[in-house]
Amino acid sequence: MNVVLPPLALNGPTVTIRLFPRSLPLDRLIEIDTLDRQTAALLRACVTARINVVVSGGTGSGKTTLLNALSSFIDPGERIVTIEDAAELSLSQPHTIRLETRPANVEGRGAVTVRDLVRNSLRMRPDRIIVGECRGGEALDMLQAMNTGHEGSLTTVHANSPEDALSRLETLASMSEVEIPFHALRDQVNSAVEVIVQLQRFPDGKRRVTDVSYVASQRQEDFELIPVTQWNPHLQTGPGKNGGFENNPLPEGLRRRISDAGLPAADQWWSA
Repeated sequence: MNVVLPPLALNGPTVTIRLFPRSLPLDRLIEIDTLDRQTAALLRACVTARINVVVSGGTGSGKTTLLNALSSFIDPGERIVTIEDAAELSLSQPHTIRLETRPANVEGRGAVTVRDLVRNSLRMRPDRIIVGECRGGEALDMLQAMNTGHEGSLTTVHANSPEDALSRLETLASMSEVEIPFHALRDQVNSAVEVIVQLQRFPDGKRRVTDVSYVASQRQEDFELIPVTQWNPHLQTGPGKNGGFENNPLPEGLRRRISDAGLPAADQWWSA
């Protein structure tokens, strides 16, 4: 019998402890300057209107924190399935099913992957699927779920920009055992993903939404993003205060989706 020992650090054993603090509501994220009120209102409308949202950012940029805040706007009457590697999300809705992956045993058997859980969740009649992070072939199943009646689903992905997020989803989807040509994968991404929220961790430790973009490309077209909200570090917002959010008019496709959901254009810049 072969016994595989875990690797040790050169200076001896290392213990990594990851703490899961209490979830922060969107109002608290506004207070700590993660985003402004107009952007928060837009994201809330996107979740309420069942628009597929991908939260993108680097490690430790606050993706899960924002994902948890956005999920609080899902209607309590909807059935939600959350899928995570490590349970971090904390949803208050009563119809929430929480699924967590399981590593293989010492014999290399019994593993339950994110992809297994995404496939199984489709049999649970979910209204929305929330995947903590897409990092492998499960991206294909997530895209297909978004395209087949599970609108308003949410997920996160590691990427440094909205453009990188779309390319990464396309690459991750190609990592499944299903051989699909890239032009078909691009069709899936363009059809499924509607809004990308980009987060960044700044040198001072502050985590901030730097970009909210609408995916305007369709079918097999090259990816086209329309920025809706962007962080401008050079914007003068007050005496001795640099940096602020620049809000652009809503793209017609996004404005129509929000309007079709019966939501009013709460901010003037939405309908500009």
